[in-house]
Amino acid sequence: MGEVDALDVGVLRALFQGQGLAPVNARTRTCVRAVAAQLGVSEGTVRNRILRLHESGFIKEVRLIPNPSLMGLGEANVLVDVPREKLKDEFVEELRLLEDVVVLAVFHGRLVSVIFRYRSEPELVRRIALIRRLAKVDAVTVGRIPFPPCNLPLSSSDWGLLRAFHRDPGRTYASVGREVHASSRTVKRRLERMLRENAAFVFPAFDIGKIPRGTVGTLIVEYPLEIKADVDRRVTARLGESFFTILHMLPFRNSDPALCGYNFVVPNVPKGEAMLHELQAIRGIQAARVEWFERVEMNFEPFAEDLQRGQATMSLSVSG
Repeated sequence: MGEVDALDVGVLRALFQGQGLAPVNARTRTCVRAVAAQLGVSEGTVRNRILRLHESGFIKEVRLIPNPSLMGLGEANVLVDVPREKLKDEFVEELRLLEDVVVLAVFHGRLVSVIFRYRSEPELVRRIALIRRLAKVDAVTVGRIPFPPCNLPLSSSDWGLLRAFHRDPGRTYASVGREVHASSRTVKRRLERMLRENAAFVFPAFDIGKIPRGTVGTLIVEYPLEIKADVDRRVTARLGESFFTILHMLPFRNSDPALCGYNFVVPNVPKGEAMLHELQAIRGIQAARVEWFERVEMNFEPFAEDLQRGQATMSLSVSG
C-alpha cells in the first residue's frame, strides 16, 4: 500500500465515524455507491481503497458490538499522564488486568488512555480512584462516552443474530440465516431494525504500526459543553481532510469541561504540531494538546460476554 492520502482518510471516516455523538458507526454495510458519491470518486476506487486498508493491516478487524446501555452499562475514558515514562509499561500491564477494559491507547511520551465499562456511579468513582493509585498521580482527566439510548426490546433470536454477526459484520445474510434457521430476508430485516434503533454498532480495531508513511495522532480538546457544537464544527473545518474518527465525551461532573478526541493522519509530526497552533486560536477552547499513538489495544471479550449473557437471559425468561 502506498502513502495514506486524503481519499483514504475520507473512506475511513465514511466507514467508521459515528452519527451524532455516538463513538462508533451503526451502519454495518455502508454503501460503496454512497461513499463514492460523497467523495466524488468511482465505486471501484472506493472498493480498492477499502481493500488496501484491510490488506495493509491498518484496519486490523471489525466487530459488531451491542449497545452497552442494553446491559445497563456506561463507558468512560480516563486519560493519565504517568509521572515518569519508565513507569508507563508497568502501569499498562496493571490496566490490562482490570475488568471491563475495552480500549487501551498508549501514546509516545507519558499519556495513557483507558476506556472501560461500569455498572453504577459508585463503581465508576471507585475505578477512577484505583487508576489514580496505580498511576501514582493525584489527578486524571475523565470523560463519559455517550452511547445513544436504545429502548428496543430484544428477543433471544435477536441476541442470536447479533452473536452471529459479532466477529464478521460483513457476513452474508444467507450464511447467518442458515445458522439461526431464518430466511435471508428475515435476517436482513431484523438486523436493519436493530441497527436503526441503536441496538448495535460497528467497532473497528486499528493497528497503528501498519499505517504506511503517515503518522496517527489525536487532538484532545477541552471546552464548555454549551458551545460543543460550534467548537466541533470549527475544529473539524480546520482539520479538513486529516481526521478520520471523533471520540466525543461528556463531562464527568457538571462542573467539568467537555472533552473530545479528534483522531487524524498527517504526513509527519511537525505537520501535526503546526495544526495544533492553529486550533488553539479557536474561541472557547480551554485546553488543547496533540498526542501521537504508539499502539492501541482492543478487548472485544466483554462485548462477546454481553451477547452470550443477553441471549441466555432471554432464553431463561421465555422458558420460565
